[in-house]
Amino acid sequence: MVVAGNILVVDGVRAIHKILFTMVAPECLHLLLGRKDAKVEDLQLPWRTITYLNEEEVNAEWCEYARHLHNRYPLAAVVSFHDNYQERALDIASSLNLPFFLSREVILQTRSKRLMRDKLRQAGIEQPAFAMLNSSEDLETFFARHHQSGIVIKPEIGSASEHVLPIQNYSNLLPIKTLCGERGLYPALGEQFIEGQEYSVEAFSSNGCHHFLGLVKKEKFPNSTIEMGHIFPAPLSSELQAAIVQYVGASLDALGLENGPSHTEIILDSRNFPHIVETHTRPGGDQIWRLLLEVTGINLMAICAEFALTGALNTLAGAATNEQRAPAAAIRFAHGTPGKIFTGFRKHAESLCNEFTIEVKNLLEEGQSIPALQSSFDRIGYVMGRGNTPEQSWMKCSEILAGLL
Repeated sequence: MVVAGNILVVDGVRAIHKILFTMVAPECLHLLLGRKDAKVEDLQLPWRTITYLNEEEVNAEWCEYARHLHNRYPLAAVVSFHDNYQERALDIASSLNLPFFLSREVILQTRSKRLMRDKLRQAGIEQPAFAMLNSSEDLETFFARHHQSGIVIKPEIGSASEHVLPIQNYSNLLPIKTLCGERGLYPALGEQFIEGQEYSVEAFSSNGCHHFLGLVKKEKFPNSTIEMGHIFPAPLSSELQAAIVQYVGASLDALGLENGPSHTEIILDSRNFPHIVETHTRPGGDQIWRLLLEVTGINLMAICAEFALTGALNTLAGAATNEQRAPAAAIRFAHGTPGKIFTGFRKHAESLCNEFTIEVKNLLEEGQSIPALQSSFDRIGYVMGRGNTPEQSWMKCSEILAGLL
């Protein structure tokens, strides 16, 4: 299938970029990114044009560039597969009288956790207590109201678990209050803490119909909010899976998400009742799409590319006939001693890998100092593996990682 016309891609989801080149003639593909997201690998694909703009520029400046590009290479579509870029992409598409698969309302209500919770509460979907915190005094007041359950504070718009800070008791209130002041984290969103296991729900929507592709179990680093890995499929009963899918579907409906991928994170409380943490109008990160592909044969990146260019879901329909590749798959990330020099995984990976191993990869360059674990970007590498059960896939990854560290 080849889609005719010039396409402007406004994002850095490179797994999808590679698929686009199988669907669109290379001379018709144009890449637009912020400078901070520039990578050498962009040059390894035959883009007609590659442009990096200053992220600090207002959207109008990006639209002005796009108009110049459009004058030279008339654009047939503007696509974006990452929520960090989708509002810019929408503005560009609108300025060129081109359609875009997401509305501004949906983009804002899924990027802002406060707007998301407001909208879901209005729809009658139970939400934890939450409030915007603009100062240390606000933080103290909010914690005093919810000290029995504890609270968590986080950026209103954020990802990668950066600056997500749980406060369980008065003993850690003061250091976190000090940290927020020193790092300028206000305003922040305060939420009532919910104890429970976390999962993500991967889905793709078309004209308001949500196709649920899988439930993924999350694992966290000890005493941290940062994700240590993911296990697919999540080992849950069919009844509990159905309840989660129904809850997430109702949440997506309330938020107005009718088209495109979604990655929704939830917590199951002690009653096995789901609570939404956040949702995104993009595929899940951390290679979750590869876990889905390994187990189900569904290539979420190919679905995204096809839908954005054609509005069709032929790839999703065809995937149902694919044979299952493995009963389960997992990815486990690594961290090390902060300040220690990272020597890499490659030296020992070959001898440790086995038939269960999918990939071993460094995320930090060899010879660099291991950073403190403050966000997902501070992880140093990962092992991805398969297994006959979800538990075995996680165990196989853990065994190899133990030998590498």
